[in-house]
Amino acid sequence: MKKILLLVIGLLLLTGCKAEYIITYEDGYFKEELAVDSVSIEDENEFNDAVDAQKNYDDSFTHTQENGKEVFKSNSNSLDSLKLLYSCFQKVYTLDEDKYISIITDGDNLCTGNDIKVTFKSDMKIITSNGTKIDNNTVKWDNLDKGISIQVSKTKKVENKNALAKETSTRMILFVLFVIIVIVVGIVLFIMNKKSNKKEISF
Repeated sequence: MKKILLLVIGLLLLTGCKAEYIITYEDGYFKEELAVDSVSIEDENEFNDAVDAQKNYDDSFTHTQENGKEVFKSNSNSLDSLKLLYSCFQKVYTLDEDKYISIITDGDNLCTGNDIKVTFKSDMKIITSNGTKIDNNTVKWDNLDKGISIQVSKTKKVENKNALAKETSTRMILFVLFVIIVIVVGIVLFIMNKKSNKKEISF
C-alpha cells in the first residue's frame, strides 16, 4: 500500500484536504481503510497507474469512490501493512511479541498541519495509548502532533458489554423458569400426596 499512500500523502500536503485513517486489529489480522476527500488530481493517469500497480502487488487492496471520498482498503496479518504511518512519520517502531503488539511514531510528522484523523479499533484489550479519545476498544487521534503510541494485548479480549448483558439476562430467565418449574412440581406433588393421604384415611 506504500506507493499509493505516498501519492495520497503528496496530495494531502499540496491541498490540505481532510482524511481519516482507520486501523482495525481483529483475530490477529490488520485491516486498513484510508478515506480522503476527493480533490482535483493533475495527472489522473499516474494516479490510476499507481492504483493498478498496488492492486497487482496486494490482492486485498481496493480503491473506490464513496460519498465524495477516495477510499483505499487493504488487509494483512503483519504490522508491516501499516504503510500510512511509515509514509507520515520519519520514524515508526513496531513490536510484535507473544503477548502484545506496539506501535510508536517519532521524528518529524510529514502530515502536521493537515486534517488527518487516525482511529485504531480492536477486539483485544488496549493496554496503553496516547490517543485523544479512548472508548473501550477504540482509540482516536484528532491530530498527529504528538505522534502515535499504542500497545494492544494479543491474549486478552475486550469484554463485549452487550453480549455479557445478554448472557446474564438469558441465565436469569433460565433460573426464573427453573424456580417456577420447581414450585409447580412441588405444588403438584403436594396436592397428589394430600389426595393420597385422604384416601388412606377414608379406608
